[in-house]
Amino acid sequence: MPMRPATVKLCTALLACGVLVPSICSARASPKSPAAVQSGSVPAEQKFKNIQVLKGIPSEQLVPAMQFITASLGVECAFCHVENHFDQDDKKPKQIARKMMQMMMSINQNNFEGQREVTCNTCHRGARIPVGIPSISEEAFAVRPPVAEDAISSFRCIERAIGANDRGTQFSSGRGTRCRRFPPRTN
Repeated sequence: MPMRPATVKLCTALLACGVLVPSICSARASPKSPAAVQSGSVPAEQKFKNIQVLKGIPSEQLVPAMQFITASLGVECAFCHVENHFDQDDKKPKQIARKMMQMMMSINQNNFEGQREVTCNTCHRGARIPVGIPSISEEAFAVRPPVAEDAISSFRCIERAIGANDRGTQFSSGRGTRCRRFPPRTN
């Protein structure tokens, strides 16, 4: 059975979150990381054109990092990039994305000792425009009767409907969901 697009995006985001983003953040902290030198990879800015924010990350991690961003925002590559001309800066979302990445890196550096705690997905959660304020319905604050009062009134309504009090009978709850009939007390 083929996977749904949402499942594929989620898997991509989780993979990138757990494996790729930490290395991007650490590579950003030290532009020529020993891991990049040892593995023989070249920095992204040497292999790709117009790399401005993600300088120093291993070139083979650039595309997965971009895939993480697209999954986090629920968009495709063409949202930020001119198709087949990824180095061009013609689209405003690309400029905004750069500022957002700088903000994210700054937050992690200044508040979490450089550890990756905040990512694109922290706020966007698969939406192009993150929800800044949760929608709260007026219904959530409507005054509702207490559950016990509601249950008692329902029970009394059933008693009236079957004429229990008219026949001198009261109901008392038994075990489970059954009800038992008892004659009224004479004490």
